[in-house]
Amino acid sequence: MGEHDARVDGVDPGGGPDVGEDANGTAGTAGPMADVMADMPGVWRRLLVAHVADRLGRCRGCRSDTGSGERWPCSLHRIATEAQRLHDQKLARAVDSD
Repeated sequence: MGEHDARVDGVDPGGGPDVGEDANGTAGTAGPMADVMADMPGVWRRLLVAHVADRLGRCRGCRSDTGSGERWPCSLHRIATEAQRLHDQKLARAVDSD
């Protein structure tokens, strides 16, 4: 059974939403959110630090008092990773345009 086979009504049994992937291979909702977050490096850096895998492959940052977090990489980690990539891309373009 594949990772997405266990989803019910678009929700991962681990608690995370099904963000899917767009044509570029980025999470479906990650694109717009990551674009906004790209200009907030303090935010995506904190998310990348907090949303790491535990020994069972679940997200430490998404863990709650009632159970384990979303399967890692969680949606917030994917969004923050895309934001970092976009930020770095914008920096490279700025340097290249000089």
